[in-house]
Amino acid sequence: VVGRTCVTIGPFRANTEADTALTEYAGEGMPTTLRSAHGEIFVGHWVQIRNIADSLTASEMLDELHTGGLSDAYLVTSEEEGLYISLGLFGDVSRAEKVELQAKSLGLPVTIVPKTRQGTMFFVDVGLPPGKGAGAMIEKYGESKVLLRDQATCPDQQ
Repeated sequence: VVGRTCVTIGPFRANTEADTALTEYAGEGMPTTLRSAHGEIFVGHWVQIRNIADSLTASEMLDELHTGGLSDAYLVTSEEEGLYISLGLFGDVSRAEKVELQAKSLGLPVTIVPKTRQGTMFFVDVGLPPGKGAGAMIEKYGESKVLLRDQATCPDQQ
């Protein structure tokens, strides 16, 4: 829309989170639209020891981890990835890094991998009135969740 500045907030994992944002900005008199899309949703930072040769090696690693204070570690077997040990799934990267460092201090080859799943994501498109910036939105949701200018979608005309 010519002359209109738009912002897209999201993705949100839950429709209720998006509804809250939509209600807030619509309540301030801004044009808003709720959209959904199917795609990869970030679940968290998964701390793992991968590519374990056999069950005996995995058992020895688990004993080391438990002795070293990482009692939540457990063995996982999958057809695609074989044997691996999970040390936890964390939304906060600093917690994942703390566990990673603790396992590395035991001499174990630990990695952090992003865990995603297919699902429905929700976005809120907001038309900003003249003179209104997106600073407060960025402060509230973070830079990664607020798309500006050419990356944003303008709300449907209502």
